Amino acid sequence: DILVTGAGAVGSHAVEFLARRPEVKRIAVIDVRKATAEGLAWRARIGALQEDKDVVVTGFAVDLLDRAALEETLAAIRPRVVFHAATLLTVPEMHRGLKPEVFERVRRDGMGGFLAAHICLAAAVQAGLAAAGSAAPLIVASFPDFTIPVLARMGRTPITGIGNVDNMASELQSIAAERLGVWAR
Repeated sequence: DILVTGAGAVGSHAVEFLARRPEVKRIAVIDVRKATAEGLAWRARIGALQEDKDVVVTGFAVDLLDRAALEETLAAIRPRVVFHAATLLTVPEMHRGLKPEVFERVRRDGMGGFLAAHICLAAAVQAGLAAAGSAAPLIVASFPDFTIPVLARMGRTPITGIGNVDNMASELQSIAAERLGVWAR
């Protein structure tokens, strides 16, 4: 049914949520780290079973930049939808890996420093889907406001994205509800 690329912060939340949806029967999660993908698959399946939902969740180790491995995996999984959440480098990883003054300069100079890290894997998934002859819609979670326009020029346009603005909107909704003493929905 659904392929989630990346088992990090965003991908793991997506898998946990999707595993509990009644219309979802099968989820594949791929990550460059085998133990991470398999661990997430196990936790999502167990969590769904605790809520009386039987779903098959499978974790795969795939380097999205290994075109042959990606195409082989896509052919085996045959997803109906792809939720792309993988990135080469997260903001926290960049923060830990760069000298503070370099990191601040990258942030101050805008998204250009992050775009390549996010577009690279999304473009690989987009190309893999095309090579596999898949019509599966692509949803992009890695800075979609920046990556979707680039991907649209490279091939089939992703159908939508989810990013930081969506996260901030939910955070603001939660904070407002807490302060007002009302339900968030």
